[in-house]
Amino acid sequence: MIVADANLIAYYYFPGPLQPAAQKVLEKDPTWFVPPIMIAEFRNITLGFIRSQKIQATDALDLVSRVEMVFGSRARSVSSVKVMELANASGCSAYDAEYVALAQMLKVKLVTQDGQLLKAFPGVAISVDSF
Repeated sequence: MIVADANLIAYYYFPGPLQPAAQKVLEKDPTWFVPPIMIAEFRNITLGFIRSQKIQATDALDLVSRVEMVFGSRARSVSSVKVMELANASGCSAYDAEYVALAQMLKVKLVTQDGQLLKAFPGVAISVDSF
């Protein structure tokens, strides 16, 4: 079991240099949990792919719907107090701190490629390509 950030999920679904690494993470551990903010972040990432004309809007909507179905039951809320404490102490955004708070709550690793999270939370966050 891991916590997956929105970027890991995007690496899995969108072609790119980190897609094989994301697929490997899923093969090694298929149980991914997320904070509820992940869906909004994934929508925003997908919108970037639409705007850069890498995906059609209708295909993007289908993909977002699929991701919502897969991860809707795996979304877990976290304490706002914990999120704010982590964000304030680390300098990370509250959005990013939600992933860390969830990983800590579940006592699992957060798999991410976010350099700031990897640096601020080395005991919790591990990189996609080193999983």
